Amino acid sequence: MLAINLNNLNYQFDNNGNTAAVNIGFVSYDTDNSGNSINAYLRLLPADLEQDKTFDDYNKKQLTEIGRKKLAALTAYTEPTATPTTAQ
Repeated sequence: MLAINLNNLNYQFDNNGNTAAVNIGFVSYDTDNSGNSINAYLRLLPADLEQDKTFDDYNKKQLTEIGRKKLAALTAYTEPTATPTTAQ
C-alpha cells in the first residue's frame, strides 16, 4: 500500500493577479516495505475545477483532493487497444 502525501503546492498568477494554475506535488512510499514509490508533479488548470469556480474558491485540502483525483486518472492503467494496420 502506498501512502501518498502532498509535498508541494504553489500558485501561478496571470498579469492581472488572478490565479491561473496551481502546481501540486505528491510523494509516496510503500507502507509494507515492498520498495514501491511514486513521485508526481501535476498542474491543475481551470478545466480541472467545478464549473463557475476559480482557484480562489478552494482551500489547500480541496486542491489536494482535486490533485489526488487527477493523479488517479492520469495513472489509471487501461489495456491498449489494437490499432488496425492498413495494407500498403
